[in-house]
Amino acid sequence: MTWLKLILAYLFDCVHPNTTWPHRDRTGLAYVCCLDCGRELPYSLRRMSIVTSRERLEDRKFEAQTNLHPVGGARTQARQEGLLAS
Repeated sequence: MTWLKLILAYLFDCVHPNTTWPHRDRTGLAYVCCLDCGRELPYSLRRMSIVTSRERLEDRKFEAQTNLHPVGGARTQARQEGLLAS
């Protein structure tokens, strides 16, 4: 980055044009990282965009209501209940 970009980013904040793919943290909430400033930003997998923290929590409630499971989540739950053999 040039000095001018660093100064402008410091003064006016980053607009986050370049981000990583969405990831999930330990609590299961999605986020993306800005490749320019390094900030982690809340991300909605339902809306496929960067959102506010409040909107991300609303999406989390929606996922809980629709019983969406992470990859392997339904199999793991069924195995624990004894429905599937190991």
